[in-house]
Amino acid sequence: MTTDETTSETRREKATFGAGCFWQVEAAYRDLPGVLDTAVGYEGGTVDNPTYEQVCSDTTGHAEVCQVEFDPDRISYDELLEKFWEAHDPTQMNRQGPDVGTQYRSVIFTHSDEQAKAAHRSKAHAQQRFTSPIVTAIEEAKPFWRAEGISVRITASIVPRGPAAAVVLDDEQVAAVGEGAKRFPVVATVNGYNWRTTISRMRGEFLLGLNRAVRQEAGVEAGDTVEVELELDTAPREVEVPEALANALPRTPGQAPRSNG
Repeated sequence: MTTDETTSETRREKATFGAGCFWQVEAAYRDLPGVLDTAVGYEGGTVDNPTYEQVCSDTTGHAEVCQVEFDPDRISYDELLEKFWEAHDPTQMNRQGPDVGTQYRSVIFTHSDEQAKAAHRSKAHAQQRFTSPIVTAIEEAKPFWRAEGISVRITASIVPRGPAAAVVLDDEQVAAVGEGAKRFPVVATVNGYNWRTTISRMRGEFLLGLNRAVRQEAGVEAGDTVEVELELDTAPREVEVPEALANALPRTPGQAPRSNG
């Protein structure tokens, strides 16, 4: 059997979960064997194509969700449900930890009658682990609206960090882009040069890494004060990172950098 034949026979199904900040949910599923793709966005509300600001107003009825595309021959829907119960506290109503609002509610959006039955069975089984009632809603899938680009512009100094250099972000700056998640993808722009990377919390700091190749392209060095634009990266990551940028700190493998030039 050829590679093309194998690819054409891959079965693809969707599952959609809301369990607080959608970046945390996506992180729980993204690297599971059998998961083919993940996307974050909004579902279950009354406004078409809502903006981040509208959803955060807690008035549109949307939940932040992660839509998972998976191969049922490699990972079952029941296994995805098991990960769902592990990834959050389903006994918290309209919140997860410090994130409060109906957009952070625990919800499973089902794409078939079979998924709905499996979700109800799984919920009943999971209840045995918790002393408080599970408040997770199980609803028929509604239109899924992929999260739009969210951006912020900041001025900060580049500081040495290990073998590379980085811009240290404060919690308010992180919240403006990534809702306070511990790790989330961005498109970063410095001096007209942009690249795709990941903001990560390391030793209590949120860091935007700039390795040597990035600093050369942007024309900056450690000690410089620069204006940085950060945009939430919601595009698929299918292209491998060039070797010159492979050691960026921090980074998410899977996508080439982009340049305005």
